[in-house]
Amino acid sequence: MTNALAPVLTVIISLLIYRVIPEINIVIGIMLAIGSAFLLALEEE
Repeated sequence: MTNALAPVLTVIISLLIYRVIPEINIVIGIMLAIGSAFLLALEEE
């Protein structure tokens, strides 16, 4: 899970630092990436 979640966390942290609210398409993409990271982590167990 660490390999899949690191890029997503980097994007979220950079959005918080720059105080940018992304468009709905980007929010949906981030949510899908987080969901897929958790599914990959569950599959490995």
